[in-house]
Amino acid sequence: MHGLFITFEGTEGSGKSTQISLLAEHLRSLGHSVRTIREPGGTPIGEEIRHTLKHSAENQAMTWEAELLLMNASRAQLVREVIRPALADGTIVLSDRFYDSTTAYQGYGRQLDLEMVKTSCSECRAAFSASIYVAFYARPHRGRGPRFFRAGGQRLPGHCVRRAKSHPATQRLRRRGTNLA
Repeated sequence: MHGLFITFEGTEGSGKSTQISLLAEHLRSLGHSVRTIREPGGTPIGEEIRHTLKHSAENQAMTWEAELLLMNASRAQLVREVIRPALADGTIVLSDRFYDSTTAYQGYGRQLDLEMVKTSCSECRAAFSASIYVAFYARPHRGRGPRFFRAGGQRLPGHCVRRAKSHPATQRLRRRGTNLA
């Protein structure tokens, strides 16, 4: 028996993690084997990449292209090391984000060439995609908001998020992200 791969996409603070936790608990209560993962992350290498992207003070000079490649490196590792083996064992895999978030954040939000983003995502996931796609979008004032946001190459800490929510990149992401659903 093959497993099922379900991805949860959406804006920060829209409830993805909460819904993943609730669904995992319910599926386990029905006797299913369930694995929850997140992007970036999900493997030791992926968690190192996540730290570099989200929490490292030294990454302020990182280019958007480098960010895209790191996201895809984490995903490639996750697909090979966790997702494919789990599905082969019949496990249901619930993912907090997958490649649609990269398309939204790096393609629409960072305004990188969309074909380059899609090609790089396709290469790293080896034509692998979700069985079920669940999208959550919260209105800006309802979502928790990002802990960090990059504006003009600068990382803004949580106390600057209100300004970041009105930043053009955030507005583009909101407009385009709903088009992915």
